[in-house]
Amino acid sequence: MSAQKSDDGTALYNTLLSRRQHIESIFWSRIVTLHAIQAAVLGGGYALQKAHDPALSVALLVIGLLLTLLLFILAHNDWNDARINDKMMHNLGDSINIRRTAERHCLKSHWILYVVIILFFLVDFAFIFFILGTRYSSAV
Repeated sequence: MSAQKSDDGTALYNTLLSRRQHIESIFWSRIVTLHAIQAAVLGGGYALQKAHDPALSVALLVIGLLLTLLLFILAHNDWNDARINDKMMHNLGDSINIRRTAERHCLKSHWILYVVIILFFLVDFAFIFFILGTRYSSAV
């Protein structure tokens, strides 16, 4: 009876672990997409600003900000989905003697994401204000 219960616990643990790994891979692919979008938006914004089309440059940066916000929301939801069964996984892991690495308290991936998103927002806004500032200062 105990062997059957252990097998059920192992199967459930493996299922939960597979689900978490899948969600975390989606989370990280969203982060890679975010970096690609920001590289394209900043590069395109700079090229358009150099081509003397500041309105289109600002529009591109605003679209980039909106896409960044959307990806942030999706990644945040992915992170919350990945953590939903943590307690059950830890309890199952303890019951079937799974060894875990030490808990990381200072550096977690979702906090790194939050810092990167804030930095992207700051860079985008700074670039928008730079473009608008140079446009209006050259018009005067």
